[in-house]
Amino acid sequence: MKALSRPRFLQFVIGGSLYALLEILWRGATHGCMVFVGGACFVLLRYVEGIQKLRFAIKCVVGGVVVCAVELVSGIVLNRWLGLKVWDYSQKRFNLLGQICLHYFALWCLLSGFVFVLFGICKRFSHRAIARLLY
Repeated sequence: MKALSRPRFLQFVIGGSLYALLEILWRGATHGCMVFVGGACFVLLRYVEGIQKLRFAIKCVVGGVVVCAVELVSGIVLNRWLGLKVWDYSQKRFNLLGQICLHYFALWCLLSGFVFVLFGICKRFSHRAIARLLY
């Protein structure tokens, strides 16, 4: 198995930290496992951002799908199998197994756009240290 490269590892750590911070700001709390969920999302969004053929709006939708897919899988494992009860969307309309819902899918599409803009800014300033770490 290939080891995680330094830039991907840093993306994972930065993304996981931002995700946990976002959750604290949104809900007032987070669970430690969300750092791993967020890190995975951030690294995967970096791959989506790199697809040159997609227009920005389509990338945002794909980003929302990616985040929801990660949340669905991690939600099934963390919430249903392990019983951690980190989140529960079963009371929201248009939910799937109480792990993802249409409402948050729309928010993840928007937030993916912000992440893609952040990646773009890092590319433009690639001579700076933080961009070298991420790319």
